[in-house]
Amino acid sequence: MTPLLDAHVHCWDPRRLAYPWLAALPALDRPLLPADYRAATSAEVGAFVLVTAGGADPAAEVELALELADADADAGGEPRVAAIVADAPLDDEDDAGFLELLAAEPLVRGVRRQLAFEPDPDRCLAPAALRTTRRLAALDLALDLRVTPALLGAARELAARCPEVRVVLDHLGNPDVRGRGLDPWRGDLARLAALPNVWCKLSGLVTDADRGAWTAGDLAPFLRHAIACFGPARLMIGSDWPIVLQAATIGAWLAALDAVLAELGPDDQARIRWRTGRAFYRIEPTRSREVPDA
Repeated sequence: MTPLLDAHVHCWDPRRLAYPWLAALPALDRPLLPADYRAATSAEVGAFVLVTAGGADPAAEVELALELADADADAGGEPRVAAIVADAPLDDEDDAGFLELLAAEPLVRGVRRQLAFEPDPDRCLAPAALRTTRRLAALDLALDLRVTPALLGAARELAARCPEVRVVLDHLGNPDVRGRGLDPWRGDLARLAALPNVWCKLSGLVTDADRGAWTAGDLAPFLRHAIACFGPARLMIGSDWPIVLQAATIGAWLAALDAVLAELGPDDQARIRWRTGRAFYRIEPTRSREVPDA
């Protein structure tokens, strides 16, 4: 089986930085570092994308992410942190300076905007915000978007107005898996996927399901629809560790996902497991992650 490029992993250290949102998740309000992720995963995971975790100080969190990536590389064997995605403000031209600093770090390959938690998500469509977002293309930085189902339309409008920017939808737009809310999510996702500059992460579904009683069958309709909309060339896998631990181990999530991916041919599975994420985040092959393109 093709090794997995995990396109969505978080690490944090509350001893070093403030993460106000962790107060609501006491089980996760502790240092969770690359060594912990390494212990929770198998050799199946060949590399991962480290996504910053919404700390109170975005610049300091990027520095911590770079430090953690270096430490993971020194922990023995090949480094598994293949790219970093940084939370970043994108509302006006003043934010472009921070983007320039991010782009100067070779390991930083993208920024994340969490529209789901913004008081005014339509602000991303203001002229100044659009100009700053378009700057990502010139810096060769991708854009991760975290939205709710109600914000899929705003995500589509943003991606349509910035066609030069590579956009990836996190967690399939966080559909209501627990309530079996396929509609209107299903149509909104298809309209977003019709834009050629948009990709999607197969991630986050178990925490959107009934966390204590979900089954692989609960997830399958959402996964199959995303596959039908985006196709393997625009899909990648993310564990969303350690957030996933609220509902499942990484192994349980991947087993549920593999049950659906088994319906595809080997080449399509390899695209979703590795090649799409590598191309999207511009990840160069190394000795530990030599996966043929065909």
